[in-house]
Amino acid sequence: MPDSPSIDDPSGRSRREFLRAASAAVSVPALGSLAGCVEVRVPSDALGDGDGAFGSGDGSSNDDAGSTNTGGGDFDAETRDRAGEVGQRVQQSVVKLTQDRTGGTGWLFDDGYVVTNAHVAAEFQAMDVETFDGRTGTAERVGYERDLRPDLALLRTDVDSPPALETTDVDALAEGDPVVSVGHPGAVGDWVISLGRFRTFRESLDWVLADVPTASGSSGSPLVTLDGRVVGCVSGATRSPNDDTVDRPDDVYTDFPEEDRLASAVPSATVEESVAEWRG
Repeated sequence: MPDSPSIDDPSGRSRREFLRAASAAVSVPALGSLAGCVEVRVPSDALGDGDGAFGSGDGSSNDDAGSTNTGGGDFDAETRDRAGEVGQRVQQSVVKLTQDRTGGTGWLFDDGYVVTNAHVAAEFQAMDVETFDGRTGTAERVGYERDLRPDLALLRTDVDSPPALETTDVDALAEGDPVVSVGHPGAVGDWVISLGRFRTFRESLDWVLADVPTASGSSGSPLVTLDGRVVGCVSGATRSPNDDTVDRPDDVYTDFPEEDRLASAVPSATVEESVAEWRG
């Protein structure tokens, strides 16, 4: 994944060129090629130290809940346990989106409607969908932002809908609050639970920034509070994966993002506005 320009100085390329360049598909033997996220860098002295770690849930197509371990940084055991519980609930509402060996993550906004990134769905009128419990089907694109401002798309699926996720405003978070994401980072597995901290909201860019570990394939993941409410739709990655690919891992993936690399997410208020527009 190419280095991205500082979000404080995004000149040199248009946002669309920036996102497209950073989202080039990567080869993933077990999962196919999954669309990458933007790698967002911010000045390390501006936001202080970060921490976070990958946890994982078994996304196999059976009734087993799987092993879910979250941890890392200075999170205490109670926070890690709560994040694991929240992640397991959120997994039920997260779907895997694929088409022509590319794809990403989506989540249920409402009955039958899936939110993801525009850079995941822009090239396809329809995508294949898989739920955590193994149901499969298709999702038709309802709307998306062609210029990736914001980087959002809405799909309508024919799969019996998993439970929809509730949203909350980013104002509900304070800097340092734990946040959780569930997605499909290609070098780690599917329905992977990640734990990190909310850092800031950059209103000028309409970006929620958090040090939750994400990687190629995490595009479109929900970023949720420890109450399980979505505060944003992940569109940017904290790091590039370089590990052996495993599908639906049982173990914790513990690689911490560098302190100047954060995941970006479109805030839930913007998600709600876009969905309302596309649904008419």
